[in-house]
Amino acid sequence: MDLARRVGCNQVSPWFGHDGFDYILQADYVRAWDLLVEGLTECADHDHGVKVAVEFKVKEPRTHAFVGSTAKALLLAQEVNRPNVGSTWTSGMPCSDTNPWRNRSPCSHGSATGSSTCTSTTTTGRGTTT
Repeated sequence: MDLARRVGCNQVSPWFGHDGFDYILQADYVRAWDLLVEGLTECADHDHGVKVAVEFKVKEPRTHAFVGSTAKALLLAQEVNRPNVGSTWTSGMPCSDTNPWRNRSPCSHGSATGSSTCTSTTTTGRGTTT
């Protein structure tokens, strides 16, 4: 986040790396979720001027991710409960095995985010910023 600030970037999108699991009951789901909330809260509190945009991923490199849908990304952002934390929804991924229209998320104004082009939209509890 410090580097983002120095180069004039006002948004970061963390990659959760090897979060997730390959087999049922392989992970402590509650502990993993708590660590995600704790880590994002620490990032958000580090620099309130930089937005933290959580993007879901269905899998990769694990077969199942903890933040595997738009709904989970929004729930995570809601649980972190910081004004600079939201979710990123990226469309235009033809090789994705997800249906982007199934994963559309409503913002606080009740409208859907995202589009049919390659865009990235950050949604927070205060509205939508592109």
